[in-house]
Amino acid sequence: MMDYPHNKQEGRPQWLASIAADNIHEIDVRPVISSGTDPLKMIMEKFRSLHDGEVLCIVNSFTPYPLINLLANQSLAYTEDARAGEIHTWFLKRPQARSAASPPAGPGVRMDSAETFAAAVSVFSEEQIRRIDVRALAAPGPMQAILRELASLPAGQALYVYHKKVPVYLLEEIQDQHYAVHILDHDHGDVRVLIHANDRPDE
Repeated sequence: MMDYPHNKQEGRPQWLASIAADNIHEIDVRPVISSGTDPLKMIMEKFRSLHDGEVLCIVNSFTPYPLINLLANQSLAYTEDARAGEIHTWFLKRPQARSAASPPAGPGVRMDSAETFAAAVSVFSEEQIRRIDVRALAAPGPMQAILRELASLPAGQALYVYHKKVPVYLLEEIQDQHYAVHILDHDHGDVRVLIHANDRPDE
């Protein structure tokens, strides 16, 4: 593990400059990506295992903008070029004001537990939910299919997507379109995504 400084360095945020090295957990995803494997599931599992106030450092050859967007509601992020071809992105896990059993509030993307995802779905009647399964589609088919469905989704309805992974590039694509997105990593190769306009009074 790298020897992270305990004192603030110029350019680094205070939370990173002052954190103890023992509270920083590092994952170098470059070998994983080189092997042809998507490291997102591994990253999310590690992030969920952190205690509030701990930091996950992702080492990659590029800035992981989709991941930064995905974790925006759950973390503070800071990126730094360590050297040529090596970029470090730190994520400080923020305390969650609501318990894991409570449906989250506010706009944006939510990585849900089974309970909170079910609660989000239950807000809509079955007639208000449009379902689509994109697991058999090759990229970029899933994102294209979801965007088509969203373009014609009536107000007050939700799109329920069966996906094989967390659609990080889709999340980046729709981040400015005022959608609420709930994600449940149900099983290996089985991710559930609920998307609806973020204009409901209980959101």
